[in-house]
Amino acid sequence: MGNLTIRNLDDGVIETLKTQAKANQRSLEAEVRYLLTQRADQRVRMTNFRERTRQVAAGAPAVPQTDSVALLRKDRQRPKHTKLSLVEFLRTSPLAGVELDIERDRSLPRDIEL
Repeated sequence: MGNLTIRNLDDGVIETLKTQAKANQRSLEAEVRYLLTQRADQRVRMTNFRERTRQVAAGAPAVPQTDSVALLRKDRQRPKHTKLSLVEFLRTSPLAGVELDIERDRSLPRDIEL
């Protein structure tokens, strides 16, 4: 494992980190280690997410992409008493007729909920 030295850190930041560490029952060093690890992991997860969404979009290039805001607004304007059957829902889906190669992410155990 490597070491990291941080110089010229604002005293207010240090006090905030100490308070946060105490609330989480960790040492200051453990709290900083935890925060840095979480941030690094978050960037990796976002990079992976963006790559997967790019692949999905590239898999359906002939399908016009609709902004989700427009779809949500349209859905909210739909009368609330209208209930589509699953078959009707799938037939009216923007992806109806598009063949997608989608696989479930099996890297997580089945008992973990996202």
